[in-house]
Amino acid sequence: FFSDPRTKHDYKTWVEHVIRRVNPLTGLAYRDDPTIMAWELMNEGNARPQSLRLDWTAEMSAYVKSLDPNHLVSSGHANIESKLADLTIPTLDFGTWHGYPLYSGLTVRQFDKTITEFCRIAGRVRKPVLLEEFGYARSNRDSAEAYATWLDTLVRDPNCGGWLVWRLVSRQDHGSYPSDKHDQFDVHNDGSPIWNVLKAATARAARLRDSSQTPLTKLG
Repeated sequence: FFSDPRTKHDYKTWVEHVIRRVNPLTGLAYRDDPTIMAWELMNEGNARPQSLRLDWTAEMSAYVKSLDPNHLVSSGHANIESKLADLTIPTLDFGTWHGYPLYSGLTVRQFDKTITEFCRIAGRVRKPVLLEEFGYARSNRDSAEAYATWLDTLVRDPNCGGWLVWRLVSRQDHGSYPSDKHDQFDVHNDGSPIWNVLKAATARAARLRDSSQTPLTKLG
């Protein structure tokens, strides 16, 4: 997929179709839509060796930029093992990483140090880094405390670009939450301690943003 010219051509064809598509409800092409924050090339495209992944990421991010100079671009890679190796690619505007302590064999404290480490990398490269996926099983007795610790680190460190938990869920049409018996990463909108921790962290981040916000110049 990452090296065959045919599959690379297919990928570019699909990318062009999506970016140039006109939303019939708004009359705007996606590349001109200000409600879109960014494009991600792929979710966890784990090509091996790393050099192949980086070459593909550089090529495809440059292609997206050539079609749409109005939006941010990121790789969507988990980057947990490679320590944000793709962040130096010029056509990537921000970094992404995915953190699951269970899968990485990390304690709550060790994962908290990993957050700090990744934010420091962002500071050195001078690009935002987004922890765009992370989760900790609801059945862990310290789950609420763990989320509180990590979110406090993310909010306090100015080098941390932000976070997106995997995943927030509400009740479905049948009145129950989606099934999540294995990983138990789902965070339910149910007033639970975990929910309240995330809600408080979001409010705190919003206050900090509003207190430090400066006027922005619209691009394009």
